[in-house]
Amino acid sequence: MLDSKIETFLAVVKYESYTATAQELHMTQPAVTQHIHKLEDYYGCKLVDSSKRSIKLTDAGNLLYEYLSLQQANEKHFMSMLHKTKQPLCVGASLSIADFYLSRLMTKKFSTDNERTRISVENTTSLIHKLHTGELDCALVEGLFNNQMFNTRILIEVPFIAVVSSTHPLAGKTISLNQLHEYPLVLREPESGTREILENWLASKNDCCQSFKEIIELGSFTLIKEIVLNSNAVTFLYEGVVQNELAHGTLKRVNIKDFNLHHPFHFVFRKGDPQTNHLLDFYELLNENFKALD
Repeated sequence: MLDSKIETFLAVVKYESYTATAQELHMTQPAVTQHIHKLEDYYGCKLVDSSKRSIKLTDAGNLLYEYLSLQQANEKHFMSMLHKTKQPLCVGASLSIADFYLSRLMTKKFSTDNERTRISVENTTSLIHKLHTGELDCALVEGLFNNQMFNTRILIEVPFIAVVSSTHPLAGKTISLNQLHEYPLVLREPESGTREILENWLASKNDCCQSFKEIIELGSFTLIKEIVLNSNAVTFLYEGVVQNELAHGTLKRVNIKDFNLHHPFHFVFRKGDPQTNHLLDFYELLNENFKALD
């Protein structure tokens, strides 16, 4: 059972208002304020900055929120297990993994397991947030995230490549990064794992997406591939995302000097989750299937 002060703190973060928190928890506003002050006394630091009209967490408050939201999520799962309430396995997957890997990985589970499974497809940032709040039990992500609050396992490492249409002037050639700047860049929306990987690699070369002739942002891999197929644009994707197009020769790889990037797909779940053993069994099933694809 979570301490009432903790529940108050989590509600303040959720509603961003002492008044709304008081109404939701059927408390007085001074009682909400007192709960926050007692937590600040206990932890010895300022957690909430309410000096302005809007409520904001301090750095310490953000760290405490990440920790306590995980405890709240684990508490809910423990209560379900305690009362033997059957809940679906809630799995999150980033778009790259869901569209081009997950169906083949999950076939064995669906054909041999009667457990209900619910799959959500979102970008890495959204998936990590839903793990924090308990909306997901585990997630398959390729983006960058803070793993201090989570257990992680690597499934596989996959090649991350640049591709263009088969009629593109650079198709199949080995070039410098600067030569790509002359062409439009098609990429995913901000906070997507695929985009973060590219942005971080470019930053390591003292470069950025804005160096390209034009930036086109799309949230669909189908649209991204269609644009690249019918234009002189370039995009960066996991090799598996364009496996069919490469095999049929409609898209061609561009070899960039000093660019040999492989990135891991991670299986992520909350530390301290009471169903850890079950999640590890699920990971082993996925890992076995991933090895078969590798």
